Amino acid sequence: HSVALPILTQSQLVNQALVDHFLLECRISAHFTALRRFLLLEDGEFGHTLATGLFQELTFGSNWRRLYSPSFLNPLLSSALDASLHGHTPQAERLSFALGQKPSAVKSHSIEALECLEMRYKVDWPCNIVITPESIKKYNKVFQLLLQLKRTSRALKDTFARLKKCGGLGEERLRRLQTHRHELQHFVNVMEGYLTNQLFYLSWGEFEAQLAQRVGSLDDLIGAHQGFVNKAIFRCLLSKKARPVMGIIQGIFSSILEFSSQLGSSAADPRRSFRAMCDTHRRFREAAGLLIKGRDIALSR
Repeated sequence: HSVALPILTQSQLVNQALVDHFLLECRISAHFTALRRFLLLEDGEFGHTLATGLFQELTFGSNWRRLYSPSFLNPLLSSALDASLHGHTPQAERLSFALGQKPSAVKSHSIEALECLEMRYKVDWPCNIVITPESIKKYNKVFQLLLQLKRTSRALKDTFARLKKCGGLGEERLRRLQTHRHELQHFVNVMEGYLTNQLFYLSWGEFEAQLAQRVGSLDDLIGAHQGFVNKAIFRCLLSKKARPVMGIIQGIFSSILEFSSQLGSSAADPRRSFRAMCDTHRRFREAAGLLIKGRDIALSR
């Protein structure tokens, strides 16, 4: 006992000094905050400018290959950072785009069109012991989901504006399409509220509480960050077990983009698209019913 106690005390002092080095000298909390602002799109101006540029090029660009070129992506990232209050911090300079396997062709209403796009965040030693490349990949899974959600929301807002300009559709048909659009918008709003609550209030709140109270060693710090990232993946329905549920949700996202594109260039004579848009809404209702049924099964267990 006389030997163990001094060793234990010394170990605790070394562990606390190591944690203080990461938190105070390396300022790893600033990296955590930057990941939340930029990869989780908490920074509204950054996310809006970035998403708007991507979606406009995807929808109206004359050459879809330009969407994946550095000559387009790098200036877009700079513009998004300029729009942000935090765009000129040292952490913002660590951001860059990266591309995975590019698709051979892109449809403007395909929900998978931006899946190859990744946001990289450069982390130097020793902070990369905590913020690992694997954790950045998980941040990117959430980033891509949030981009998809922003894209569907923008598509529905554009549809609302185009429907108001439709002529010759008839009041009854116009009211019916607006009702369908409102149902789709309600689903998107619910998803946005759910993800915001799970990411920034629940998961991040738990992470901050751990950093403030329960981090006594480097292993604790690594575990707290890994726990936050894993909870974010789980609660955003991006885990392997939730893959069937996310498949339904992404199918709904695709239906929303299809609903918007079916109005498309037929805004001057939307009667040609009315039946197709109603069929798309019917498929949306069927998919939403599957989600509700799955929820009820899960609650009954």
